[in-house]
Amino acid sequence: MGKVMLSLVMLFLLAGCGPPRFFTVEEMDEQALRGAAAFHSKPVEWDFQRPDNWEISDQDWKEMYEVSNSAYQRVLVTEVNRKVYELAPGASASSGAVIDLRVNRIARGHYSFFTWGPATLDAKLTITDASSGKVLFRGSGVGRTQIQNAETAGDGGRLKYAHTHLADEIEALLEYYSGKK
Repeated sequence: MGKVMLSLVMLFLLAGCGPPRFFTVEEMDEQALRGAAAFHSKPVEWDFQRPDNWEISDQDWKEMYEVSNSAYQRVLVTEVNRKVYELAPGASASSGAVIDLRVNRIARGHYSFFTWGPATLDAKLTITDASSGKVLFRGSGVGRTQIQNAETAGDGGRLKYAHTHLADEIEALLEYYSGKK
């Protein structure tokens, strides 16, 4: 009985150890990712066509993108303990690594007086060496609105917080793979 309990306790303790598992890893060079001196975050790319039935004006769509991208960049630049710089649209980096997040699909979620559903973002993350273009990490994941507040009653708020969820997961990835192993 004592050995079984000890084994279970060890299993639960060790279950929390290990790399972040949010992104499904498709390709990774762990040593190069650990060795990157700095990261340059490109603007999020929404790589899909907005459905016509969403009935969102072009101006509102642009504003939702700008707010979401700004929140995403703010988390990466201010929360990650490694150097992360925001790249301007169309700019490139000459050193370090480049973070490229592409959102392939958005489900807006919903809000009504009694029910609430989070926005979800299907995304692909690629981190490349700025000078060689070598892939350091490539994976995919689904970001979700993690909180419910007055701001998430609207589409823009739900999308914003789904983007910050993705940024939080990128932060966890960069923090885990920091320094020498």
